Amino acid sequence: MFANEIRSLYTTLLTSSLLPYLNRDQADIAGVLKFYAGPDYADGKFSKHFLMDSAKKLESYVPKYIKDEMHGIADGSGVSYDHVLLLNMLLDAMFNMRSITFFIRLMDAPTLTRVDFITKDGKSADGKAIPDLSDSDEKIVEDYDPSPYAAMVEMPVDGGVRFWLRDQVGLGKKTPPEGVDQESIRIQWNDKVLHLGDPGVSVQDVKKDEKTYTVVTFQPSKAKKGLVKVFAKASVVSVQIQSGDKAVVTSSPPPHAHMMRDERIVFTTEGYGKKAYEVPNKGAADPRFQPPSLAFGVRGSATPDHRVRLAQHFALLDSNTLHKHTVVFFCKPKGETPFMYVGWTGLTWGFSGMNAKGLSYAADLSDTLNNGMVNELVHHIMDLQNAKMEASGVPAGIMGREILSRASTVDEAATILKKQLPSFGWIFALADAKAGLRVVEMNQDIFKKKQGYSTFTVPPASADDKDDSGRPWASVGDDDIRIASNGISLTNDIDQDLFGLVTLRPQRFWTSFYFRSLRAFYILGDRIKQAYGHLDTPTIVDILRTDSIVDHRDSMNSVVFEPQTLDVYVASGEVPATNGKYSHFNLGDPATWVCGGQGPGIGGIDE
Repeated sequence: MFANEIRSLYTTLLTSSLLPYLNRDQADIAGVLKFYAGPDYADGKFSKHFLMDSAKKLESYVPKYIKDEMHGIADGSGVSYDHVLLLNMLLDAMFNMRSITFFIRLMDAPTLTRVDFITKDGKSADGKAIPDLSDSDEKIVEDYDPSPYAAMVEMPVDGGVRFWLRDQVGLGKKTPPEGVDQESIRIQWNDKVLHLGDPGVSVQDVKKDEKTYTVVTFQPSKAKKGLVKVFAKASVVSVQIQSGDKAVVTSSPPPHAHMMRDERIVFTTEGYGKKAYEVPNKGAADPRFQPPSLAFGVRGSATPDHRVRLAQHFALLDSNTLHKHTVVFFCKPKGETPFMYVGWTGLTWGFSGMNAKGLSYAADLSDTLNNGMVNELVHHIMDLQNAKMEASGVPAGIMGREILSRASTVDEAATILKKQLPSFGWIFALADAKAGLRVVEMNQDIFKKKQGYSTFTVPPASADDKDDSGRPWASVGDDDIRIASNGISLTNDIDQDLFGLVTLRPQRFWTSFYFRSLRAFYILGDRIKQAYGHLDTPTIVDILRTDSIVDHRDSMNSVVFEPQTLDVYVASGEVPATNGKYSHFNLGDPATWVCGGQGPGIGGIDE
């Protein structure tokens, strides 16, 4: 039935789009892992062979019935089995690859090592010792730690922030660092963008403990013209910083510098009156970045009818292609629970689904270096010349199918997930017909330090369900739960020094998703709080359409599940998916399993 669409998906997504784009990563990977500079990966073959290596490794973790389906897809469509396999394993292989590539790039770029909050006269605003800017052998303690909350509270309005940047040399390189390019420094103060030379921004290179630091001071009270002279009183201030080095990288055109990740801190000024953990690191809108995937569940007092609902907007990689190939699949496995999931032509899985007993899931990506490809790197850290990296583990969509066919409650689903070896970092939001709501966060835990699995519910049933301040994880009240694409409780997913060569840091230190995910997560929480008690399906759809949390470039699909009535609403086929109408299906209607169901939808659709 979908032969043409399956061939189209492979051609438009892989041959014409992703594979040529990912070939750009060869220089970064081969610069560290010499194996990938060999002839088998030359002449434009790098990305396909690299991803195919992982696809075949991932295949060994796939249940037989999924392999049978992939063979059936190949037979029915005329697409080779290897190409069908690559389509099905692509995202999990690519996530592993992307984490390595991004981490390698960041190791070559400037990094933020320290943040000081200063008074008008340049002294510490919080009583901590801060280095003098004059040249000396004084040590710089590298203690910057990205926070989901305010980094400082009750700052004087005439104070400022001092960022210590240091350029780095990539893994395996023996050349000295090029140094921070002062002209590339970008500061975003709330919604204002500033550079070197703008009022309130000063930059100075200093040498300490045999390292050169570029110290960027942002202090509006030092401005001589243009900007207001102080921060607003009793307010939340967001400051974001980025810079590049003086290198000119030509291996992946156009020529460019090594760029650091945008880092963001927030603080409050005197009179705001809240503790640091009460102030979310939400930041301001930045048109360069799109929000990530998000999902949330509600029940009881959060809704007007006390019914449980689970909703998701999945956005990750559309490439102007995937939204055109969306399919709602209805599956009746022999001897197991029938279920549906939202997927794509040629794929055997999706990132959301519900079974005939009402168990529902929505999975979001959660970047981590605690993955199979890094595990391969660790095992060959002393022989990088011959190291080869392959992803391993069970893809998220296949784990989703496993829980749909075998579980009926969120607790049963969580137990099944705990026994899996995940291909990457994932967050599952779960809901069931008994009004259960649960979140499961997981990764491979390659060092076996129990940093690979975390789960929590609402309301808190134990200490594990609360954060350090005693509040429920990821909840506005006792009857809701939400996720985005950042770890919520599993925040120390990995932190490992590899023989002094490299330190594998937790997600918050390196992924480009982190700060934009925090922003979307907190805005979603605000919208849930505003509508608490009124969160029926139309209101949930309105929330999913909130412009500031909608990815307008890589939206893939959106769903709302009602486990107790077995109603499903699916939006797909355009970008963003949430702009479209939500088609309705009911899994309790026998006709649904024959023709896909019909009935009133959300947003004006009739069938």
